[in-house]
Formats: sequence, C-alpha cells, structure tokens
Amino acid sequence: MKKSNAHYFILAALILCSVCSYVFLATRSVSTPEIGVQTSTEITIDKEKKEVEEGSKNLLPDVKIVKKLANAARRLLPASAY
Repeated sequence: MKKSNAHYFILAALILCSVCSYVFLATRSVSTPEIGVQTSTEITIDKEKKEVEEGSKNLLPDVKIVKKLANAARRLLPASAY
C-alpha cells in the first residue's frame, strides 16, 4: 500500500513547527533580575495586594451578610462530630 502525500506533508509540517519552536525558545534569553531590584511583575503583585487589603476594609453589604451567616453557623454547629 502506498502512503498518500498528505501524510508526508503533515509529518513534514509537524517537524518544521517543532524545529521552529525549538529555535525560537532557544534564542529567547531569560534575564535574571539583580538582587534587591524588583521586576515589573513583582511591583504589580505588590500593588494588587495593597488594593485587596484596602478593598477588604470596605466590604459590600451582601459580603457582610454572608460573613455574619457563616459566623452564626460556626457558633451553632459543633466543632467536631466525634
């Protein structure tokens, strides 16, 4: 039985994509930040943490209700069934 040309074409395309991906990733250099220098992602993470902390002070009314219900359920339910 003869294999079709489509089979060889798909195999060649797959190998070509694999080699191109390897070359692309090999040429990209990952620079390591110096000690004591914050990268932009660390800065944005710090900002997001501060926003979350500030936002937790001003809770929405429905969140307050859910927290009150959770606290009430904790008081009413036993801590351990055993």
